[in-house]
Amino acid sequence: MRGFIGLRQETQPLCGANALVRSRPPGRLEFSENSAVLAELPWCGAFRAAGLRTISPRYALFAISQMCDTMGTALPSGGWRILKYASDSQRDVIDEWLNGLPIGERKKVRMELETLLRLLRQTKAALWSRPQFSWLSGDNCAGVGEIVFDCRGVPYRVLGCFGPAEGCFTLLVGARKDRKRKGKVQWDPRNAVETAIKRKATLPGRALLEYEL
Repeated sequence: MRGFIGLRQETQPLCGANALVRSRPPGRLEFSENSAVLAELPWCGAFRAAGLRTISPRYALFAISQMCDTMGTALPSGGWRILKYASDSQRDVIDEWLNGLPIGERKKVRMELETLLRLLRQTKAALWSRPQFSWLSGDNCAGVGEIVFDCRGVPYRVLGCFGPAEGCFTLLVGARKDRKRKGKVQWDPRNAVETAIKRKATLPGRALLEYEL
């Protein structure tokens, strides 16, 4: 079954009369769950694993719309393996980026990223799409995509690609992506895209780190 279930302001059933989502200001959603129903929904485990009782509406809509597409669809056993690029000295470049963010944003950015990764790892590759994921445009960017999320109004991205092994997705670099200024996107770091492209080219045979989610 395919379909997108919209949310209204009032309480309404989602994929079953006992699974409810309630509107909760400011712009947050709270889940009221019946375990017998939600045990069958792949996205609910991700929310519980993240320790979340509330999520932003865009994540809820994404999860609900993908649920009917992913159930019964062949995925790698246990979902996609999420890997992280490591420097030549085996330093975790994604963790270093997260730890280098302003102190007030680190925890929130990490939580937003890991919540998205838990959802995407249970979604077939053909359904990785906006608003949570987008492929970069440009001939040199083939095969490199961006995981899309905001934190307190600041647009963050983690660039990555499928591979190097079957059933894997590798995170290559984290960055901020500011709105277009004079028709041009501003990245921070400025060479984020170039770094992702170079790192992708070095993946075959390279030692990578597992992202424990």
